[in-house]
Amino acid sequence: MKHTEDDIVWYDTLKDTKDEGYFPVKVTSLLQFYALRGKTPPLMKEKITKYAQDIINESKRLGRDRPISLATATLTARERLGLPESDNSTNLSASNLEPIRYLHYTVQSPTDNRFYFKMFRHYPLNDLYFNRRSLTYSGEDEALSSLRRYVLDGHVTLLFSRDQVDNTNTMMARVYHGNVSWQGEFKRNEFYKLFFKILHLQLQHDDYLDYGKNLTGFKTTCNQMKEQIQELWKEAYELRIESPATA
Repeated sequence: MKHTEDDIVWYDTLKDTKDEGYFPVKVTSLLQFYALRGKTPPLMKEKITKYAQDIINESKRLGRDRPISLATATLTARERLGLPESDNSTNLSASNLEPIRYLHYTVQSPTDNRFYFKMFRHYPLNDLYFNRRSLTYSGEDEALSSLRRYVLDGHVTLLFSRDQVDNTNTMMARVYHGNVSWQGEFKRNEFYKLFFKILHLQLQHDDYLDYGKNLTGFKTTCNQMKEQIQELWKEAYELRIESPATA
């Protein structure tokens, strides 16, 4: 049953959320609050093109000896707009991740066994996942700390809408077929869990490339991470579903 009191909403059981049309998904990784970007929408492509042309015009106005090329200006425009370098929707990188919009979740209280209803506040990946201090984030946000702790304790459940389930399935298929030598069906629920392990290791590897260059054993650590990622992709390959004709 759903309850509301002083703007606080909770459910007695997760089954009650299903009755309201939600699809509960257990959270084991902070990365589950994010999704890979799809292809850049036409309006955003127009914005990128206009931004790139403005950069070229500014370069000409400043009288630079070497005018900026369209390719370079486009890369700069995408970076300033917080977009990945290319429109590769299967690229497992921090710049290719964005918060899932209009995402709800529950936090289970172990004291009264209520499932408190929450809305995800679109925290940037650097804040929630990397917990990296910046000009806009002090690293001392209690709400973020609490969410990390709740996930670590296994008390958080995503509440996907039907559209969010469909979008996630589309993303899983896109990633699987783009990274595994298999274009047929696969065990999507199992790959969903494995995907976030792969994504976590890939982000840690990329982050280490930037911040661990001067550390002892840098190359060895990088190679170990790559090997772990390759092993996980081998596990992913085993999740393919072969039809009777190909078995």
